[in-house]
Amino acid sequence: MNEKQIIEQFKVDYQYRLSDGVLQKYQTVVTRFLLYTGKKLGDIKSKDIRDWMGNWLDQGYKPGTVYNNLSGLKTFFTYCVEEGLLDKSPAQDVRFPKMEEKLPRYLTKEQLARLRTLTEGKVLDRAIVEVLYTTGIRVVEMVNMKREDINWDERFITIPEAKGKTERIVMFTRECAEYLQLHLKTTCHDSPYVFVSPLNSPKPYATDSIRHRFEGYSKQLGFKITPHLLRHTFAAHLAQKNMPVEHIQQLLGHSSLDTTRIYARL
Repeated sequence: MNEKQIIEQFKVDYQYRLSDGVLQKYQTVVTRFLLYTGKKLGDIKSKDIRDWMGNWLDQGYKPGTVYNNLSGLKTFFTYCVEEGLLDKSPAQDVRFPKMEEKLPRYLTKEQLARLRTLTEGKVLDRAIVEVLYTTGIRVVEMVNMKREDINWDERFITIPEAKGKTERIVMFTRECAEYLQLHLKTTCHDSPYVFVSPLNSPKPYATDSIRHRFEGYSKQLGFKITPHLLRHTFAAHLAQKNMPVEHIQQLLGHSSLDTTRIYARL
């Protein structure tokens, strides 16, 4: 196989390990790198990768961009070794650029209490807040959630098509169950989805509509809040309670422990 065919096969073989978006980015990164070097796979050295990284930095790109590009190369060359196309990955000994680690922003318990007070009496709003905060799921996962995904007796939700295409289970509290059940009782539709668009039933709520609601919360509360911020808050509060980072990783659905480990620094 030539380089182009190998990249295409890499994309096929890794489709269940990585999300479509990440795979597309990695494919672009590898293609650009090979064009930059003009070399065959077997002729590439670690120096070629370091030179390429330096070229990105010289052009003014941030270390985070270079970091992600190198991550793509490392993944691809590891694949080539696994498939017997290379004896050793030329990216194996190349170090990632140092980056200033920014801790994720999250709501304090007082801010969370104010948000809950603001949405009290608004069944849909409070159900959305409780689901996002007590489960830590992404907003796209929430709008795609179906009634059949909820286990009321054991209080867990199955996320069938999470990021990276890996099914996982998340838990929810009794309080969340109460608001979720109240929401389902007050909505009159036969849709399998839990959160249904009032304008386009029985389709699920649009993520942009959910984010628009949070923009309204931000204006009323005086501090910025987004659906994803509740995901950060969920993880941060668990870390503060000394939950093992591996458990938080499973609940968040992160493919890499490094992505989750940042919460342990809070």
